Amino acid sequence: MTGTDLFSGFSRQTPAFFAELAKNNTKLWFDEHRADFQAHVMTPAQMFVEAMGARLTAIAPDIIADPASTGPSSVSNRDVRFSNDKTPYKTHLAFWFWEGGRPRMENSGFYFHIEPTAS
Repeated sequence: MTGTDLFSGFSRQTPAFFAELAKNNTKLWFDEHRADFQAHVMTPAQMFVEAMGARLTAIAPDIIADPASTGPSSVSNRDVRFSNDKTPYKTHLAFWFWEGGRPRMENSGFYFHIEPTAS
């Protein structure tokens, strides 16, 4: 089975994880909840990318929907070098499906975003 077959939606635990991360945005907390992150964020996010990519090909046949580069990793460490906000982790999940041969952010595409209060 592929992620296309398995994805049935994000659970309530996905935005709940980000709500807790927003309250406890430290490396220690994140390391202690890494299994929750994998189970409630990364695994369903990878399945979402496969499922949505398959659906988007109906309107954008050359869409790039690669779970490794389309978004689940966007919960990685934030770049805090030039920011007043030094919290280390992003508190949302973002997906970018693009179409074209240029670097991904130089192409048109589709964006999807999940955070505790909105999507």
